[in-house]
Amino acid sequence: MSGVVGGVGAGANARERAPLSRRSTVATGVAGIVGVVLLFAGQFIGAAGSTAEPAFDGSAQEIAAFLGSLRGGLMAPGTLIVLLGVVALLTFAAGLHDVLGTGAGSLSVLAVRTAQLCAIGFVVAVGSGGWELGVLRRSDLDPQIARLIFDQGSLAFANSWVLLGGFAVGAGVAVLAGRAVPVWLGWWALIAGAGMVVARAVWLSEFWLLPYLLLWLWIVVISVLLLLRARRAQA
Repeated sequence: MSGVVGGVGAGANARERAPLSRRSTVATGVAGIVGVVLLFAGQFIGAAGSTAEPAFDGSAQEIAAFLGSLRGGLMAPGTLIVLLGVVALLTFAAGLHDVLGTGAGSLSVLAVRTAQLCAIGFVVAVGSGGWELGVLRRSDLDPQIARLIFDQGSLAFANSWVLLGGFAVGAGVAVLAGRAVPVWLGWWALIAGAGMVVARAVWLSEFWLLPYLLLWLWIVVISVLLLLRARRAQA
């Protein structure tokens, strides 16, 4: 019996130490890049033709005019593109387990799981606070109701920064603990994650843009690194 148990344990450990397959590496890298591209492209397309987006604390009249201007634009296809980007980003987050996790029970695996759960939470937070309802009812939308819809969407977006911060911190700790990718990527993720958490505390300012863009750029950089690694492995 001990020989059987030892054989099973050895096989499991071997699988845990097995290198990430080239196909999985490519899929994770492509998903990260495609997710970021679709996310920003969808937002750009959805806002095409609209008036300038009001600040978080904009007036009811400004918000009503903004939501009304979205009706004649491409918000519906833009939203669809964003949702497809979210699916790609979840695929990227799923692939991080094999990219950054170095073995069962290790700190890197726990950190990656935390990052993955935060990514799921981010999707839920974003999906629960859209402006589509205000656009749909534009013809008879009271300005105060428009402001309520806008504020709910804005607050959901601001709350999602904490989840994005958790994702970044989890990924950063996994990088530093597992050393599967260059260490500077770990510190980059930690700085972006901490910045996202701080941004929530001052959410009415424009500070959030800096860590927000740093995080998405990090995803692009690590995705490109994975694709280059897969290409070298094939050569």
